[in-house]
Amino acid sequence: MTSRFLPRVLRVAFAVMLGVSGGRLPVSAQPPAVDPFAPQPADDPFGAPAGDPFGAPAGGMFGEAPVDLAPTAATAADAEVESDPLILELRRYAEGSNHQLAVAIREATRIAAWQEVNDYLKTLSDRKLSAPALANVADTIGGPLLARMKTQPALSAESQQQVDGLRAAAKAAAEDVARVRAAIPLIASPDVNRRAAAYRVLLAAGDVARAELAAAAAKAEPPVERRKLAEVLAQMGEGAKDALRQLALHGSDALRAGALETLSMLGRREATDDLVSALHAADSTAAERSVAATNLARLFPALPSATETELYLLRSLEKADRRAVRTPNDEMTEVVWAIADDQQSVTSQVISARLAALQEASTAATRLRRLADLSREGRAAALVSDLDYRVQLDPMFGSAADLQSLQQAWGEAALSTPSLEALLGVALEQQRYAAAVGVLRMLPADPQLVISHGQPSTPLVAAASHANARVRYEAALAIGRSDITQPYAGSSRVLHRLIEMAGLPGQPTALVVEPRLMAGNRLEALILPFGYRVETVRSVAEAVQRIDEGGDVQVIVATTDLPDLPPIELVDRIRRRPLGGLVPIIFVGEPRAGTENSDQVAPVRRINPPVERLTDLRYNVLLQSLQLLAEDLRFVLHKPAIDVPLTRRDRAQEQRERYTAALDMVRSELNQFSTDRSVRFFGSMLDLGEQPIGLVLQPRGEEDLESTALLRNLFDSLSFRYESVGNLEAIERRLELSRPVHFLFIPAPAVAGSAVDMVDRIREHPRARELPVFIYGGATSGLDDPRFAPVVRRRRSIEAPASFGSVTQSIRQAASMAPLAVDERQMYSALAMEILGRFASDPAYHFYDLRSSGVAAVLGSPTSGSREAELAVLSGLGTPSSQAALADLAAAASRSQAARVRAAEAFAESVQRFGTRLSRESVALQYHRYNQATDPDVRLVLGQVLDAMEQRVSAATADSSAPPAEDAAEEPSSEAATGSKS
Repeated sequence: MTSRFLPRVLRVAFAVMLGVSGGRLPVSAQPPAVDPFAPQPADDPFGAPAGDPFGAPAGGMFGEAPVDLAPTAATAADAEVESDPLILELRRYAEGSNHQLAVAIREATRIAAWQEVNDYLKTLSDRKLSAPALANVADTIGGPLLARMKTQPALSAESQQQVDGLRAAAKAAAEDVARVRAAIPLIASPDVNRRAAAYRVLLAAGDVARAELAAAAAKAEPPVERRKLAEVLAQMGEGAKDALRQLALHGSDALRAGALETLSMLGRREATDDLVSALHAADSTAAERSVAATNLARLFPALPSATETELYLLRSLEKADRRAVRTPNDEMTEVVWAIADDQQSVTSQVISARLAALQEASTAATRLRRLADLSREGRAAALVSDLDYRVQLDPMFGSAADLQSLQQAWGEAALSTPSLEALLGVALEQQRYAAAVGVLRMLPADPQLVISHGQPSTPLVAAASHANARVRYEAALAIGRSDITQPYAGSSRVLHRLIEMAGLPGQPTALVVEPRLMAGNRLEALILPFGYRVETVRSVAEAVQRIDEGGDVQVIVATTDLPDLPPIELVDRIRRRPLGGLVPIIFVGEPRAGTENSDQVAPVRRINPPVERLTDLRYNVLLQSLQLLAEDLRFVLHKPAIDVPLTRRDRAQEQRERYTAALDMVRSELNQFSTDRSVRFFGSMLDLGEQPIGLVLQPRGEEDLESTALLRNLFDSLSFRYESVGNLEAIERRLELSRPVHFLFIPAPAVAGSAVDMVDRIREHPRARELPVFIYGGATSGLDDPRFAPVVRRRRSIEAPASFGSVTQSIRQAASMAPLAVDERQMYSALAMEILGRFASDPAYHFYDLRSSGVAAVLGSPTSGSREAELAVLSGLGTPSSQAALADLAAAASRSQAARVRAAEAFAESVQRFGTRLSRESVALQYHRYNQATDPDVRLVLGQVLDAMEQRVSAATADSSAPPAEDAAEEPSSEAATGSKS
């Protein structure tokens, strides 16, 4: 036997073995696999004789055809492939039925014959199969092999597209609602095979199965015993509880009791909030109260009173609010559930982790809202949380439909004008700025909200000077909607705010405080790539003055070497100004007093640009990250560590090469993670025990939500299921459950007392003697003992050097609302200009001193007059510069005829109201333009301008009213005003 022939025979035998076993799960977990290479006279399209799986004449000692040891027409490798009986048989199978083609694809993938896979997928594409047929093909191939194919660069783009189609068909078939509903009654079947098949269908359907199971369990008469449904829901993760909770709170009367009972079966103590709310809710049915009373009686010696329930739910709401505030608004997402419009079912959607935390707080507020005798304070706290979620979910919240939805939920009394005014104060006091924005948008146009009757400014007028840009802009718009025709306290500040809004630039502003020109230029170059419009001042005094001017200043970047005052004084003086209380301040340079704090609302941070080159910095951070990954996390998966160079004898070239090599390792690891996740996901469809469990010790009340979210994401990337407990006793109770824990993760702050004693106590449990333990975040005394080496790993936190981009990103993620976007600034500018136009055109608003307010500077841009509101403001000012601007717009050849006519009409209105305020030179310019114009349309418009001046020339000289402050310019004489038309 030749050395080349033996491996081929072994491959055939191995392939036959794979064909028999299918390479899949045990027989108890799936139907028996079909042997594609066994004799099948009825199904073999090639007519192979019984007993001969290859259908070829016997020859040689193993029955194979004679082998040509010296092929001449092709290379040795090609001859090997062409004469490989497994490949030949797979090609014959690929020409058969759809099932046989799927088997050929499966077996070719197992032996990594990627060119064959390409050919077979092309054949599959040519057959134009229906979605159900593609799903059957995908089921035959298997999810893990499809995931493997997806990561193979050897497959062509067309093949990858076909693989995507197969996976999509498999997903659609798995999530078929009819199939899921048919499987639910079978979970109670006495036949173990039917029961296992039903479990496979439900587990593969994911959120679709969770929704259907929750709806079935909530029915008064479920299709199977409710406890059976609860057992399946318990295996579906936290999403099943969330779906049930939505039905228990928002479902129809017929469903809430069943949902509450099922929720109690999944964890009575975890359902305490829902139980106490149902016990005293005004809309609870008798069945709900009975379920709540029965389960609460098993938890407490006496049922809680209505007052105790409100206090308990208020504490729960406060905890949920704190978690929402501490959850970063980053790219992390979660699956949440919402009740459908029919109140009979639930739907899932993917939203950000911040919105998910806000929804949890809104759910806690709903529990409070249901109480029959809710206090005014409790109602205000709950309504603020609900509004906070609604506004952050829909930044354009405030329509009539939104108001109607709130009225249906909370009642008209809760949204009356006095209630909304009080709610505004509560939201601002709690720094819930999204809720404050929602309240301001719902305020009616009521003058009583603006006029203080000799007292200090009303809360609404005071909000127009708030440090949060959205709050002050929305307050100014709310005041502008009110029909106020008499002076009131704070009117000048409101006018200043409207002018500030009208002049908002397209980009956010970054204020640089740096006395040195070159250093300021470097800071500007550092900031500009992040989309800011940079303004530079030279001292603390100038910075304070610029903050008082207003505008959308989103960050202050200052050197730590200030010329007039130390950094701590800059922070103090900025924070004392009404508009500077919340502006983030970033210092650049060496540490100084007051250059850093931990405040998330009014942050002060410091960065120190590294001296290292960028390639060095990236390499060092990457090297540390790879070491962490290799040494401290991959050990739980029993994979070899990543070999990364630890020394760098050479300089730039070697560093770049090793950085590239390390980056390739990271990409390879990420691809492997993706494959592992896919394989484990498809595996978890078939077996409840596929996903390993990582248990985290997290004392209750001390959880860091940002770290918790990072841990969840990390565990998911490693295909672990995240679970947490609050103390050592809970660890021991968790170890007693049937599903095993694969490793224990203990953050260093959770180590109370001696870490050695804690690990020793954990080791006393029989199931924890070999359990890997990972202590993270700091040094722990005593764990250097060799006896802990195999099973206890420690690592201090690794932090990348702070940069301007990383600091501003963390500030934005911690903020309750994102900074103003470009379209928001444009919206506020347009709305403010409309209000200013109304003020300027109506004499009833004379108490707003537009002429001396600086609005002319806002209108001095090249685009002034491009909107109707701007024309109204220019016309209502009645100053020489505003009339000259209108005349220029009327003469602008680049504008449309309609726009020039409207500018001329606005000029005529201004002259009719104030007289001609143009200087002699400007009047002469208008006649010169008219005489030089050759276009009839242009002459027509300029003639309207001249006619307006000539009709009011006598009024301009005989006007008895005092001229505006800007009218220091010499009034035109009658001779200059009339001029002459050619």
